[in-house]
Amino acid sequence: MSDAKRDDPPREPVAVRLPTQSQLIDILEKYLATRGWTAAERFLPKDDDELNDRLCRGEFAAVVFAVPEDAMRMIWSGHGSVGRWHAGENAAKVEICFASGDVGGEVDWPEHLRRIERSFAEWESGRRRRQVIAGSILTAVALVAMAVLLWTRG
Repeated sequence: MSDAKRDDPPREPVAVRLPTQSQLIDILEKYLATRGWTAAERFLPKDDDELNDRLCRGEFAAVVFAVPEDAMRMIWSGHGSVGRWHAGENAAKVEICFASGDVGGEVDWPEHLRRIERSFAEWESGRRRRQVIAGSILTAVALVAMAVLLWTRG
């Protein structure tokens, strides 16, 4: 992307997906200030589904993440339909920005990829834990139901 285009404010509002790590907020805010996007609409991680819906409707020209792994977490959890962000009838391509790579110099992609890999492992571990808990609860409910059924028939 050319520097002239990069410095131009977007034609529509900008969305900001707040980081999951609080120490990244300063980096994100500094990035937004350098781009002149201080009035950007901010979304908490718990609001990823709403952010995704609004991006799919073409309400934002750009979305900013503090680090790439925050974008990946949004995708892994099923709330980041990046392909649909560009597919709407009136949607132009949404500019996807990462504050960590643009503030303070060059992007260290190997380090970003290692962090993404670690964040995926953490997310996958949490998903497996939720599945085990849900399975245990369903098994307990089934056993109680079976006990009640046998008790009422006896």
